[in-house]
Amino acid sequence: MAEQYYVSKKYHEISVLAGETARQVSKNGEEWTKYLTTAARLYRYPFEDQMLIYAQRPDATACALMETWNEKMFCWVNRGAKGIALFDRESERPRLKYVFDVSDVHKARRIGKDPYLWEMREEHKGAVLAQLEKTYGATDKNNSFEGRLMEIAGRIAEDYYGELMQDMSYAKEGSFLEELDELNVGLRLRETLSASIAYTLLSRCGADMDFWKDELNFDYISEFNTTIALSVIGNATTDMCKPLLMEIGRTVAAYDRQMARQKAAEKARERVDSVQTAAAEKNPEKTLANEPEARYNALKRESENEPQIDSDTNHIETEGITHGTDIREERGLPDTQPDAGQRAGGAADQVRADAEELPEGTPEGDLQRASDGRQAESALSGDTEAGGGADGLPDRADGESRGSGRGAESLRSDEMGAENPKVWIFRRNPNFKEIQTFTQIC
Repeated sequence: MAEQYYVSKKYHEISVLAGETARQVSKNGEEWTKYLTTAARLYRYPFEDQMLIYAQRPDATACALMETWNEKMFCWVNRGAKGIALFDRESERPRLKYVFDVSDVHKARRIGKDPYLWEMREEHKGAVLAQLEKTYGATDKNNSFEGRLMEIAGRIAEDYYGELMQDMSYAKEGSFLEELDELNVGLRLRETLSASIAYTLLSRCGADMDFWKDELNFDYISEFNTTIALSVIGNATTDMCKPLLMEIGRTVAAYDRQMARQKAAEKARERVDSVQTAAAEKNPEKTLANEPEARYNALKRESENEPQIDSDTNHIETEGITHGTDIREERGLPDTQPDAGQRAGGAADQVRADAEELPEGTPEGDLQRASDGRQAESALSGDTEAGGGADGLPDRADGESRGSGRGAESLRSDEMGAENPKVWIFRRNPNFKEIQTFTQIC
């Protein structure tokens, strides 16, 4: 035996009110559109709750439980405010719950919040249509914003009404639809659903409904004259409009946030410009004097970013680095700096190769330079044959003598046999991992 629960008088009154409201709104198109206007503002609520809110507070805009107002919005219910009774479907026993409209509450000092109620403006329409078309398909761009919303509503009703026909097969019993065949029932269901979705969307988006309601067909709403039959069309309208209106609300909110950020950035730039202008007007000489200093600071930063040469390297070695290419071309010696990963001995091999490529009949001056190249080769070869480090450089420090007893870094002028001796001194900088260059001493 099913457990029986005591039903309060108030619960019984609300049940009667729900039935009366269903019969009232299904009388004709005018009564139905009055309900849809309230339902458009409360699109997050199910059809049954929308009906009861419309019956008790048709002007309600945003309703919530007292706990929601207190804990999330930090708003307190006004003294003497009357709650809107709804059926509590989560309770095991028949009971009511009460919600309060935003007009029945007030914000707590400093921490209270206003509920966000998006408002459609002209600048939102392009972004809203672009977002809806991603889900519901393209619309005719020659139509107005309202016309394109009606096109989307008709497309949704066309796709969805077939699923509702199974529910209507038993829901039509006792209504004016009972004697109609399936084709005519489907026609009335599709037309009424399309018009109801379109009206809800247009009403929530702020359209002039006195103008657009004549474009919508509510001639068949009076045939859904039972609570069960009306609940089929009412639940379908709510289920289809809720995701649409939520998407529109998100798009409008995102657009408003973007515009607010842009305006804040523009105001910040204007404040900076106004401060600079005021400073220039107050002391123009100081403003002009700061301009060369700003350019000087910019040049100083650029010079500091340039790579610096080690301070231990002397001036003549730096000059040799700068003019090493010219010396090599004039005297027939290659660049002594090894490539990345090449041992120092590679430079001597290159000098040797250049000397062997001299053609016969070379003029005396060229032979003299070739002789210089062989002497340089000897100096380099002797240097690289000693124990080298892992990076291709000798292990010995500058000035350390070799086993042959000759000087480590110089050649005497009498060994070269030249009338006007030119001695090439190869230097190694301990701060670099490669042979720097050579210096010509005349």
